[in-house]
Amino acid sequence: KSELSHENVREKGHVPLARAGKEEEMGMAVLFLTRNEYVNGQILAVDGGVLNVVSS
Repeated sequence: KSELSHENVREKGHVPLARAGKEEEMGMAVLFLTRNEYVNGQILAVDGGVLNVVSS
């Protein structure tokens, strides 16, 4: 689950997609990493673009 509540995302506006991630979206990221045998040793940020804003 996301560490950000839906209220925090809406009020603070620091997530470019302007919403918290859905459980299904997190699950799809997990499935991608576990099903693809060619991908290994990766950190996948599923954050709605937060890292793009922070690193700018």
